[in-house]
Amino acid sequence: MKKEITFTDAFERFEKILQELDSGNLSLEETIKKIEEGASLYKVCSKMLSKAKNTITTINKKLEEG
Repeated sequence: MKKEITFTDAFERFEKILQELDSGNLSLEETIKKIEEGASLYKVCSKMLSKAKNTITTINKKLEEG
């Protein structure tokens, strides 16, 4: 069974990949792999943020309804 990644872990890994890419010390193959991984992590983070936003919106609506 695959463990779900948390937002914090995904974001921290994404940041690390950006630093590695920024260093300029990667081969073309490594760069492509890092970009692919980064894109996947970006999608994961984006989905998690969207879900959190929807949850907060729902809670706010319930609070406004009293």
